[in-house]
Amino acid sequence: MIVTGLRGVGKTVLLGEFRQIADDFKWKVLELEASKHADNHFRQTLYSKLKASLFQMSPRARWGERAKNAARVLQTFSLTVDPTTGAHTLSLDVEPAEGLAPVTR
Repeated sequence: MIVTGLRGVGKTVLLGEFRQIADDFKWKVLELEASKHADNHFRQTLYSKLKASLFQMSPRARWGERAKNAARVLQTFSLTVDPTTGAHTLSLDVEPAEGLAPVTR
C-alpha cells in the first residue's frame, strides 16, 4: 500500500493508526520514507531495515522456518520506479510455497 496525499490530509495520523493495529497484533513495524527518484537507495534501505529486524527478533542460529523464508524473500526483492511517470513496480522473484495460502483479515 502506498499512502499519498496533500499536506495536512492525515497521512501521518493514518500511518500511526496502522502502527497501533500492527503493535496490537505484536507485529514488527519498520518506518521508511520513499522518494520516486531514489530507487537504489530505497531498496538498500529497505533490505537493511528488514534484515536488522530479523536479527533483532532472534539470532540467526535460532531462526525458525518462517524467519528463514522471510530472509530468502529479501534476497529476491526489487522495486523499480519509472522516473518519467512515477509508476512503481514491485517484484518478488520467489517460488510459491506449496500448501500455503496468503493470510487475509
